[in-house]
Amino acid sequence: MAHISNTSESDSGTRLHWIDTMRGISMIAVLLYHTEVYYTGGIITPYQCYVHNALAAFFFASGYLFVSDRGFSFTRKLKSIALSLLLPYFVFTVILGIIKIFVMGADAGEVFSKIIQGQASWFIAALIVAELLMLITLLITRGKTIFITLVMLLAFAASFVIGNKCNPSPLHYAQNLWYVNDGLMALGIMICGYLYRRYEHVFNRLHTPLSTSLLSILLLLIKIMMIKGDESTVIGSVEVSNIPLFLADIVVSTLFLVSLCKWLGRVFMLSWTGAHSIVYYFFCGAAPALVAFVLDKIDFPYSNYWQVVIALILAFDICTIIAYLTFRYLPYLVGKRKSGTSALLFVLALLFPQGMNAQQQPDIAALRALSMPVVVINTVDGEEPTGEYVVAPEGCNGGSIRNATKVPGSIVIYKGDETLYDSGPYEEGASGMTYKIRGNWSSWLPKKPFKIKLEKKADLLCRGDKKYKDRNWLLIKEEYMLLSLYAGTEINRLVEMSWTPAFQFVNVVINGDFRGLYALCESVRRNTDCRLNVDNLTGYILEYDPYWWNEDFYVPSGYNENYTFKHPDVEDFTEESVSYISDAVLQMEQSATDGTYPMYIDVPSFASWLLAHDILGTQDGLGSNIFMTKYNNTTASLFTMANLWDFDTICKKEGTWATIHNMYLFKDLLSSGNTLFKDTYINRYHELSPEIFNRIDFLLDSLSTSTLASDLQQSKQWDCERWDFSRPSIEEEITTLRQWFANRKTWMDNNMPAVSAISRPSYNTPATSHSCFDVQGRMLSNLYKGIYIKDGKKYICK
Repeated sequence: MAHISNTSESDSGTRLHWIDTMRGISMIAVLLYHTEVYYTGGIITPYQCYVHNALAAFFFASGYLFVSDRGFSFTRKLKSIALSLLLPYFVFTVILGIIKIFVMGADAGEVFSKIIQGQASWFIAALIVAELLMLITLLITRGKTIFITLVMLLAFAASFVIGNKCNPSPLHYAQNLWYVNDGLMALGIMICGYLYRRYEHVFNRLHTPLSTSLLSILLLLIKIMMIKGDESTVIGSVEVSNIPLFLADIVVSTLFLVSLCKWLGRVFMLSWTGAHSIVYYFFCGAAPALVAFVLDKIDFPYSNYWQVVIALILAFDICTIIAYLTFRYLPYLVGKRKSGTSALLFVLALLFPQGMNAQQQPDIAALRALSMPVVVINTVDGEEPTGEYVVAPEGCNGGSIRNATKVPGSIVIYKGDETLYDSGPYEEGASGMTYKIRGNWSSWLPKKPFKIKLEKKADLLCRGDKKYKDRNWLLIKEEYMLLSLYAGTEINRLVEMSWTPAFQFVNVVINGDFRGLYALCESVRRNTDCRLNVDNLTGYILEYDPYWWNEDFYVPSGYNENYTFKHPDVEDFTEESVSYISDAVLQMEQSATDGTYPMYIDVPSFASWLLAHDILGTQDGLGSNIFMTKYNNTTASLFTMANLWDFDTICKKEGTWATIHNMYLFKDLLSSGNTLFKDTYINRYHELSPEIFNRIDFLLDSLSTSTLASDLQQSKQWDCERWDFSRPSIEEEITTLRQWFANRKTWMDNNMPAVSAISRPSYNTPATSHSCFDVQGRMLSNLYKGIYIKDGKKYICK
């Protein structure tokens, strides 16, 4: 019932008719119950015979349809809940509430209070709660069966502990706002539907004539026990007297109903009812009440059960007409068109007018009064970029974004009274830019990071040298500590990595809306003049990437993750280049374990990269953004570590090494019998650490008294107000960083071994007679004039 149209749940767009039929049967059962209550003044058919089974079938179907064949998308599902459930809840309860106020004389305050507290429609409120909990469950568990099953058991247990009115526990939650007690039970049943779909090929073996017959017999026996024992089986405001029997009844009845509906397939009016059941449910009480009122007025009171059938048909016809008119002429009321979003905002604005006021923001003049640049983006028709949030498949890690839309527009950068850069209006290939949401977990948060692609190359940092021109730029937002990017890139520079991304802190305004404080930064990409230098045709920029599962192309690794590529583009790969780089990375990885790594990796760059993370105390090993380059596809070209990236979790590993120290290649390199890497790493620390710690302390001290610090503090305050979060002040950040580096120097001095002599590389496989290595273990493909040492002897090359 959560998703009236189940066409979105399959890539082909074909409806699952058995789902519609099952929901149609269940809807008529619920309508029958209300018809009996309103028309006869009591319950003719025992509640435990069918009502709770019909409700459970709705929840089961919602769980079955929760994840589409295309996989779980957080954004798509959240939007579906808002438009298919939350919007209809407010629309129809407000409509019915107004009728109650003006026709029945109900108290307006009480009516709208119930709507806001989720008390106006228990089933829809419980389903909204259950769907949101299901969303969180899949997000946290990553879809792992064992954890989802555990959540299911906990949901059932919680619903009975805090919700059951039969012999209520001390933890009984009597207020039951938004019918959370029922929502927990609904969550348990929804997970059953979710797991049924995952293992449907197994359950299909039960859907035989023999199995269905046995299920019907078992169900009949359970019903006899329930009626004979006068058991309570109420789901709406949980009231269950015999929990084991109730659960057995739910399981058996649902399996029987699924089996029956799969055999029936599409049954026209039943399936149509199921496909439009959200509207039926809102009026399944009002329609029978109206019918009972009219029949009473025309002197047709209840005396025989055949009259209930007539009343049911009339109530069904009323609901059908309303459902048809709603879906035909007002589809946005049930989230069937984009205007449904506007309808939802309109209803919420009526209910919560105080909360819809726009928050006061700094204007352009206030932003330009600071010493920092202001980035102003205006898009064509005010369009905003979107994307679909996705979580990793089972066995993988992380969450990311997919199908991010590129939005065209213009970008202008101001500093004070000066215009530093103006892209001009968007014209493909000539002027303007496009931008989209970027990032992985960071893209899930309200404040988004962005990628900008200019139509014409430019240096957005305005450094006055044309070599810095590029089309690709980033707007990075730091998750907690703004200056982590400042410290991280400086450490990258001080350990002498080949390239350090340049950036500037900027304030960003998009379509007139202040979006906060960002870092305008160079992106990791090939640019022979100023970024990463690899051959355009035969070079590679690759990443050992925990989010490989969200890319169109990757190369397998012998470690836990796989490799994705910044260069070349996916469409530029050939069968030969795929084969080459696949073999090359596996050889490189193998060399870390067999000691031949100097033939495959640039040892100093790997040592410096690891040293930088150890100095920073980076906690996130998988998210360390391990970028490498390979200049070309020759044996003389070694894998070289590129720049550090992503400093969200620095200053976390107090009293121990960075997480990556004991992961991936580095664990094997440090423990290798060939100690070249370990020796290089140790010696790099002793060589560079005095300058590193002195320089970083000097820079932080200079920053603390600068105009930039005060402007960053003002911008950070606006940023926190804009996004409603709290962050440490710039002064507190500087203090934290200075203390970290002071303590880190002491710890690393005490735990770093003494300087060691660089040992001669040794290999498990004999080196060829013409192989020659420099003192850092790098193989030389061409010998230049000079003196070479081989096997303890001196050779002169002229």
